Amino acid sequence: MEKRYFSVKKVVLGAIMAAMLFASSSAIAAENGFVGVEVKYHGIEAQDPGTRKSFDDDTAALGLRIGAQNEDFRVSLMYDVVDDSEENGGDISQYLILASLDYKIPIDSQSFHPFFGVCLGYSEYKFDSHSEDDSVYGAEAGLIFTLNQKIDIDLFGRYLWSNHDTVDDYAQVGAGLNYKF
Repeated sequence: MEKRYFSVKKVVLGAIMAAMLFASSSAIAAENGFVGVEVKYHGIEAQDPGTRKSFDDDTAALGLRIGAQNEDFRVSLMYDVVDDSEENGGDISQYLILASLDYKIPIDSQSFHPFFGVCLGYSEYKFDSHSEDDSVYGAEAGLIFTLNQKIDIDLFGRYLWSNHDTVDDYAQVGAGLNYKF
């Protein structure tokens, strides 16, 4: 019965993410689509599944993203990979899929825009032989710097809460490079 609950939860989460992306991207599809990469500091607060001892893991993470944007909004789908060996000999890996919707704060500038937004996604977390997967949700904020008509650079912070049994939350600070098409 427990397995079925998680399957239904994944289907519902996937449907919400798909609806969010479809509604947002169809509304702004006439504007700029983009693809990009992210490099970030990734902090995890978690518990060892065997001993339940709390620990913090700080490491670098890489991400890919695709999305669409206009003057007021940006919607994106991101995929992150974290792979790290702990000092205590444990191996940590995490795969994160996030949908985000950002609001660009209107200011009188063509070169940069502050933004804030919400995120909803799915995460798989592995610590040695222990594995969990569940939903994550959170918020993000940052600055988008427009270099030219085709290139944007983001500086951002993102905080995610997790429904995992062993992972409490994630914090990310990073930079992204987007190519607009």
